[in-house]
Amino acid sequence: MNTEPTPAPCPAETIERMSVEVDIACAGFGPAMGGFLTTLTQAWSENPADPAFESKVAPGMPLQVL
Repeated sequence: MNTEPTPAPCPAETIERMSVEVDIACAGFGPAMGGFLTTLTQAWSENPADPAFESKVAPGMPLQVL
């Protein structure tokens, strides 16, 4: 049985990661995602002024979809 302690990560090895703020983050390109984006686009086209389509992360802008 190994009783040696696991070394702690060195703070110098910390990697700063970039981030992006979005309202909806899509993963994948399958039929479910296609259906979701089609439904979203149709609803948005029918009601462009609906507050549901305003961004929460970028006020004054439309939904930020990535």
